[in-house]
Amino acid sequence: GLYHSLPRSILSETGDTNSRSLSLGFEIPEEWKGTALGKQVVVESYHLSQHALGIEYSIRNDSDSEFLFSLGIHPYFSFGQDSTVDDLYLFGSGFQEVKLGDYLIPERIV
Repeated sequence: GLYHSLPRSILSETGDTNSRSLSLGFEIPEEWKGTALGKQVVVESYHLSQHALGIEYSIRNDSDSEFLFSLGIHPYFSFGQDSTVDDLYLFGSGFQEVKLGDYLIPERIV
């Protein structure tokens, strides 16, 4: 929750007519600098192809001590008027394939 509304700056951007990639760095507030929280480097990357959008987070701890970090994301995108919740899938590391069910609640596919 601490990072979700922080300003971001573009770190890199690549692409052609078939795919695009964008990496964003979080701008750390002045009051965090010099603290353990200010020494966490988070990069948010988006990879868009003709058929998929990948979202990747990279987290690096530059402090001298252990820092526990929890990440929960809730991306929402409109896929057009002809799509329904039954057409949406989530893919990612840390889980297999997840289909969104009623009320956009993930359902594990076995």
